[in-house]
Amino acid sequence: MFITKNIPVEQKNIIGMKALSGSSVTKVSQEFDVNRVFVYAQKSRIKEILESESPSINIPVVELNKRMVEKIIIAGMLICKASTEDIQRFLDEVFGQSISIGKISSIINEAALTAQRWNDSINLSTIKIGANDEIFQGNSPILVGVDPLTTYTYLLNSADHRDATTWGTYLLEKEKLQNLHLELSVNDGGLGLRKGVKEAFPDADIQLDVFHTEYDFSKAVFSAERSAYKDIKLEEQLRIKAEKRCTDRDIQKYETSVTKANQSIDYYDKLYLLSQWIRELLMIGGYTFDEKMGLFKYIIFELERFEINNFYLKKSTKFIKENLGDILKFVKKAEISLNRLASDEMIPIEILHKMWKQLGYSPSSAEYNHLEAEIGTSLGFTYDDIHQKFKAILNKTVRASSIVECINSLIRPYLFLKKVVPDKFLALLQFYFNTRKYRRSRKSERVGKSPVELLTGIQCPSVLALLGY
Repeated sequence: MFITKNIPVEQKNIIGMKALSGSSVTKVSQEFDVNRVFVYAQKSRIKEILESESPSINIPVVELNKRMVEKIIIAGMLICKASTEDIQRFLDEVFGQSISIGKISSIINEAALTAQRWNDSINLSTIKIGANDEIFQGNSPILVGVDPLTTYTYLLNSADHRDATTWGTYLLEKEKLQNLHLELSVNDGGLGLRKGVKEAFPDADIQLDVFHTEYDFSKAVFSAERSAYKDIKLEEQLRIKAEKRCTDRDIQKYETSVTKANQSIDYYDKLYLLSQWIRELLMIGGYTFDEKMGLFKYIIFELERFEINNFYLKKSTKFIKENLGDILKFVKKAEISLNRLASDEMIPIEILHKMWKQLGYSPSSAEYNHLEAEIGTSLGFTYDDIHQKFKAILNKTVRASSIVECINSLIRPYLFLKKVVPDKFLALLQFYFNTRKYRRSRKSERVGKSPVELLTGIQCPSVLALLGY
């Protein structure tokens, strides 16, 4: 039997606020020993009181209905990188909502289906350059493709293999369903990836990524550095030992260690200097394509003269020697664009070559300012216009697929939450990465826009709004 006449106002308010906050009406009625009709009445009364408050008070009110709970769950997963258990505890601790793991997963899966449909609806015909690579969840590869100019992720799928057939299949599917057709693929030296891109887009150029070229060579430098420190440490130990004993054997060992340490130091110094030269040659600007090719051939000649057995050095040197043209393809493509600009503007190509060479110097250097004076004198009033068009060419010159490494850093916290990452969850992540807006960027045109807005030129709602919230 329910008695509701003598219930204090304070308790009625509590009942109404609990019901309004999203607590189960049945549970509230059982907790306070009242009927459900009374609970609903108090809920309506409290809601009317809150809605009738003076506008000057301006107290924000959140109604924790079903849609709001779903919104919190999706935002918690995507924005806060929370696990299902974290979301469950948050709802229970903050809002007193008891929701099962299965229910939370069901809401996420439903959002993933919406995200997948949205991903598949985007026309990819404007993407001509693709940065492609694999990232790994345990031993399972995740194939990633990103437009380096707009940062739009057009491919994010788990796969059983990363061979040519797998890559070709996924890329052909994108071509068939979303009109993707790459003219240039920037990627590492993986044979499966390179062959797979060619199977999907036979006319596409393959440009090898400078990031992996530098990174692989740096392993040889680090290895030489460790060996040098090891030999220096051994030399010091043998010196102390020789000073204590003063035997011919100990002195001979010490002298031998001095020679070896000096050789290791000399080897490291030369290798480090060559690595800095390689880094400079792989930058945009400075030397022409032919000059860089010639200098690289000299560096390779010097590297092959080293007789020290260094696995990383041999592997990296062989890779650079066999793929030099593909590594420097970004320079060749930039030169083609500069020649076209010179023809369109009817100016000597030498002026644009000077702009290119200028990039190899510090803006505060005498060489830079000397070239600036020559360029300014040659172009006169057309300087600003030509320089803007020159910068536009630089902005479209892609050296590396390191944008994929950026995606790797974004996705990694989510992968740590799951032992197995299903494609539907990757679809949700792909959707999120493509629709969240940049708050800051080195490129001012990206600030306040999302990758899909940069790709399509069409303004899009927020992430949750696109999911129907």
